[in-house]
Amino acid sequence: MKSFNIIVQLNTQQVPELEVLAWDHECHCITHQPPSIDAWPSETHELPSNAEVISIISFQTEDDASKFHALLQKEFHWDSHLEIENILPWIEYHKPYMEPINLGCLTILPQEPSSTLADNTLYLPAGLAFGTGQHATTRGCLLLLQKMSCHHYDVIDFGCGSGILGLAALILGAKHVQAHDHDHQALQATLAHTVSHQLTEKLTIVTDPKSLKAVNVLCANILFDPLIQLHDRFLTLLHPYGYAVFSGVLESQAHEFKKHYSNYFSLLEEIYDDGWSSFLMQKKQ
Repeated sequence: MKSFNIIVQLNTQQVPELEVLAWDHECHCITHQPPSIDAWPSETHELPSNAEVISIISFQTEDDASKFHALLQKEFHWDSHLEIENILPWIEYHKPYMEPINLGCLTILPQEPSSTLADNTLYLPAGLAFGTGQHATTRGCLLLLQKMSCHHYDVIDFGCGSGILGLAALILGAKHVQAHDHDHQALQATLAHTVSHQLTEKLTIVTDPKSLKAVNVLCANILFDPLIQLHDRFLTLLHPYGYAVFSGVLESQAHEFKKHYSNYFSLLEEIYDDGWSSFLMQKKQ
């Protein structure tokens, strides 16, 4: 099976017009990505108006793609090109996401749990939110959580996504987890996974970040910019000598991130994986 993709680089002001045009010409998929590996693929409406975006408009036939390509060049003078992509059958494409993931003493199974829960196991089928163990930042955080003792500690999972880090902390012996995310869908996913893991008495969903209470361990797998912006807030949420697991930082941003946090946190461990970096730090006082 093949997909016929038109690739065009524009700025974010032009993206809405491109999307309307593409859907009018019956494309079957539109995706946007940054032109550089150092740029995060944010939602286009959140980017500056002059930010560059690579848009990929996919068609099911080469004829439809060629006509759209000609239209962009003739009517809009937008530089674009056609790429033909081979698409794997569904089962082959999803096979890597259906295999168990082993990270230290933890195992992640991409399925709903049965009536009997296995020890040290997370059950996270692909679904509502980010965090199934496939991404390098999630893997880094799960490994770093095992580098310290979570026993009897209170934990914050800030930007909880699927709830994977909070659930892992509980499996590793944490006393209680506060899970927060600005995305309502992520909170729903975290709640559903908490119920399926039979841990509802040990995890609390916190919608308002101002309601979070100080803890011994903070996990934040978000992005470089909010990690920098929330630096002072994280300090208030950690008890003296509390531990923090941070990720969502590109390797190219790691030096700046460590420098920014160095006055208030000691670096205990760092992991680099697939272009991303994760850090275990301890508040100095």
